[in-house]
Amino acid sequence: YAAPEVSKYALRNSSSDIWSLGCVFLEMWTSLFSVPVASLHDHLEKNGTQSACYHLNMSVMDSWFISLQLLTILPMGR
Repeated sequence: YAAPEVSKYALRNSSSDIWSLGCVFLEMWTSLFSVPVASLHDHLEKNGTQSACYHLNMSVMDSWFISLQLLTILPMGR
C-alpha cells in the first residue's frame, strides 16, 4: 500500500496515508463484487508492470474499474 513518494523514500505525509487507505478501499470494493483480491493482483501483473504494487500500476487501474462495472451490467460475465 506504499504511496508513490514513499516507494521513492521521499518524506511521508497525510497524502501518503490517504493513498494507503485508497488501496484498502479498492480491495474492499473488489470484494463487494465477489471478486477475489487475487484477481486484482493478477490483473495488475498481466496488464501493468508485471508487479502487483499499486503505485507501479496506476495506468491500468481504469481497466480494473471498468471490468468491475461490467459485472453489474453482465452478472454472468465472469
